[in-house]
Amino acid sequence: MIAAVGFWFASLGCVHSHHMTAMSDIDAPAPLSEGRLVQSEANQIVTLGVARDTQFAADAYADLAAQCPSGTVTGVQTRHSSALGFFQWEHTVKMWGYCFD
Repeated sequence: MIAAVGFWFASLGCVHSHHMTAMSDIDAPAPLSEGRLVQSEANQIVTLGVARDTQFAADAYADLAAQCPSGTVTGVQTRHSSALGFFQWEHTVKMWGYCFD
């Protein structure tokens, strides 16, 4: 019995999951090599099924746009993943695209 309980606790750990990658269309006024790469990341921590920050993806997008205030960001790629832990997990959204001023 004690060995089974010890094995159960030893087998607990973190699991990472890549959920989705999406890309917008590319409407670049010049070749992509002339654009400036901009990146953003935002996280949401969920504890016992309760999520406090539900705007984390919108925050990442706003940060991406803020890095190109006088231009246009195109070719935006988004990667959503999760890291699962014991009674808690973390969602991460990473975005990157090309800024043309």
